[in-house]
Amino acid sequence: MLLLLALLLSLSLTFILPRSAWSAQVTLTWDAVNDNTLQGYKIYYGTASRNYTTAVNAGNVTSYAVTGLSDSTTYYFTATAYNGTVESTFSGEVTYTTPGGVSGSNSCTYSLSSRGASFGWSGGAGSVAVSAPAGCAWNSSTPPSWITITSGSIGIDNGVIVYFVAPNALQNKMGSPRAAILTIAGQVFTVSQAGSAR
Repeated sequence: MLLLLALLLSLSLTFILPRSAWSAQVTLTWDAVNDNTLQGYKIYYGTASRNYTTAVNAGNVTSYAVTGLSDSTTYYFTATAYNGTVESTFSGEVTYTTPGGVSGSNSCTYSLSSRGASFGWSGGAGSVAVSAPAGCAWNSSTPPSWITITSGSIGIDNGVIVYFVAPNALQNKMGSPRAAILTIAGQVFTVSQAGSAR
């Protein structure tokens, strides 16, 4: 029977940006088990402590890269050693919170080129630039129906959001002045519009 007194995990962290999606990678390393019947190790992880939703057979190695992790998310990792159908109990648990992302992290700080914009009753197009460190993702909250984001609602690194403000007129009635607060890269951006002249 395979005995595992202590399988020690340590984290060696790597953060990558694949072309297809924003995701993080973490490399787990551990001390080898001194047992000549050992066949390999398994990695278990999830987003709640001791509630592992994913299992990976790492093979007979002492390091494994877990890819495709969501940004700004805390993950809980553990490992086991196995020999045929016999598997050890879980090792001690380690946690890692992936950096970056819209919800923010210590390494990602954002700023906007302006705090807002004002439009006349007839509306028009506008834009706001987002400044972000390399590898930091961001997005915009959903605007009200009278504002349409035409490009740049999500991005990584620096970017520009382009939007259009519809005319402020309710058919033959006068439109009242209106304003909307958007959250862009965690920053407040206010769009205001004058009432209809009709």
